[in-house]
Amino acid sequence: MVGPAVGAIDHRIGFARQLVVQAASDAERAAHGQLLALVQKQSGGRLTYLHIRSMDETSVERFLREIRTYAVGSKGVIVDVRFNGGGSTAHKLLGVLIKTPWLMRTLRGDEPLKVSENIWRGDSLELPTALLANSYSYSNAEIMAEGFRKLK
Repeated sequence: MVGPAVGAIDHRIGFARQLVVQAASDAERAAHGQLLALVQKQSGGRLTYLHIRSMDETSVERFLREIRTYAVGSKGVIVDVRFNGGGSTAHKLLGVLIKTPWLMRTLRGDEPLKVSENIWRGDSLELPTALLANSYSYSNAEIMAEGFRKLK
């Protein structure tokens, strides 16, 4: 069973836009793979789901690995920090989210590929992004939510 709808604000598309996101039930929240599959199914494959379990280096490394794999080809991303107990890495995660394209490379080949300099040289998630947080997102997860809210 899916929980009640919650509001979110997407600032990554050039203007503020109110979104309504359907919260997942406890059973769906239990497995990242189930939620990823649910988001992809409900969005027709246009969105992907990334969960940040904790604000620690392991979770940052997982987030970076997932934006390089799951987010490729997506039109947008849902980042989930619900039930995150905190830590000290919000600045690293926000550093990935705050980048905007400033130079696009066209790679040569049979099918020319366009890639931003940010992604070519490092890690960047240059897609419309929504962040999920709840009253069980503590400490540095709250800082992450506030930092994300202020992204323009």
